[in-house]
Amino acid sequence: MTEPAAVLAGALRSICMELPNHEQYLNELDSALGDGDHGQTISRCVRAIEGSLDAAPDLALPAGLFAAGRAVVATAGGASGALIGSALIAAGRAAQSSPRAQSDARQAADLLAAAGREVAARGRAAPGDKTMLDALEPAAAAARRVADAGGSVAEAIRGAAEAAERGAAATGAMIGRAGRAGRLGERSLGHDDPGAVSTALMLRIAAEYLSGAGEP
Repeated sequence: MTEPAAVLAGALRSICMELPNHEQYLNELDSALGDGDHGQTISRCVRAIEGSLDAAPDLALPAGLFAAGRAVVATAGGASGALIGSALIAAGRAAQSSPRAQSDARQAADLLAAAGREVAARGRAAPGDKTMLDALEPAAAAARRVADAGGSVAEAIRGAAEAAERGAAATGAMIGRAGRAGRLGERSLGHDDPGAVSTALMLRIAAEYLSGAGEP
């Protein structure tokens, strides 16, 4: 079985390759709710992550997450960059404290949950507020259900991606109560939250990577 650090690095590199292809789409989503630059911010995030991987490709799982998160915070800019970077750092802390005997699927669920808690705290958001948390929180819960049922890490991330996609799609019917959408209130109805959509995209890319890499 591939080491967790190598799995993470492969998934992150896959995200770095694919996610910029969605930059224009994410910008268009953001133009209805914000400054129309979410796609650009996400592209800066992935360039920062890629740079951290290139600089230190053999880091252990916690250190790799710390490095990626710090690189994003330092260079990506924007509210989304700060949240994504902080979420990666929080996931690194969770990885650092994970029990050695814990399954990879359970660890993946714990990392997603830690990331979600950080986004909620820093973004002062809760599920239903029309933010990236509306994709991340159900993703973490879905991964936990798969892990508790004895599923593999690939199955956990696939379940997380599916839940995140449903969560992102549901944001169109929500009234924004946090972030840029919160300033629009009822005018945000009918528009999917770009942060939730980009979160779902990242998890879908990771799930496809794990499937293609032959992870059980």
